Amino acid sequence: MPKFDLIKFNGLFFNFQKNQNLTIFQKNIIRFIKNLEQNRIINIFGGKTIFIKDEKFRNLFANFIVIKDEEFAKRQAKLFHMDEIWGDDEDPGDVELFEKIENYELEEEVNSLLVLPYVDHQAGFSFQTVAVCLLKDSDLLVYERADDFQAMSNIRWDAVTDFEFEYLDNLNVNADFDIEEYKSHARDVFKHYNDDKKILVLRMLPMLDEYRNEQHPDDILVFFFKEGLTPEGMWVRYEDFNEEHEIFGRLLNQPNQDFGVNMGDAVKFSFAKNQDGALICVCDLDE
Repeated sequence: MPKFDLIKFNGLFFNFQKNQNLTIFQKNIIRFIKNLEQNRIINIFGGKTIFIKDEKFRNLFANFIVIKDEEFAKRQAKLFHMDEIWGDDEDPGDVELFEKIENYELEEEVNSLLVLPYVDHQAGFSFQTVAVCLLKDSDLLVYERADDFQAMSNIRWDAVTDFEFEYLDNLNVNADFDIEEYKSHARDVFKHYNDDKKILVLRMLPMLDEYRNEQHPDDILVFFFKEGLTPEGMWVRYEDFNEEHEIFGRLLNQPNQDFGVNMGDAVKFSFAKNQDGALICVCDLDE
């Protein structure tokens, strides 16, 4: 293996462990995220079109956004009216139910969707539907939900990656709508998706961001080294870390060479600096 200067987390984990009660951290993950300097949203776009696929994970994560796609928003809006669409029919067939949904006419004018981005450890980057809206320039009309938050709609990355969006904080919400109530409810639901507290700590590490999979931010590109073999980059889904700041996870793909590990095996990796000073994630199988 080439020479590396192994490093720690530059005090970041130390600060978490010494100054943060992780149980409190877990309960207040939203507030913690909102207060992180790296996660503050500054309106620097000046009207520039933003696509979800082009935005950084750190900016999107746990910040309310408005997705701009009329047809997609209308389909989501109908989920809030399923009791009415379903009607008195106890068990409509799939074809009949599909036709009812397609033929249902929304009373409100809809062209956008308010969502809360979050990370599902297994399914990856996801978006919790909060409300449907009408967006005109920077004015956002948010509609009351007809289902009283009974319908849960979780959207995966692939479904919205090519859509434009706006940050909610950059928009003017209709004054007669209690947006804080809806945001509070969404955050309460979000807490149910909180993973193991160590996974949450690893998710909050900005130094891992460069190596995260954009669709699965808990999956990290790790470079594997073994004497006599060419270094190989593979995906690892982190699960834990220890006091030595070694990170443990599961290998997600099968190596092209005989490293002595296979897809699904438990592996560990750590941070290293190469001779150019670049920070990389390394699994040294010669240790």
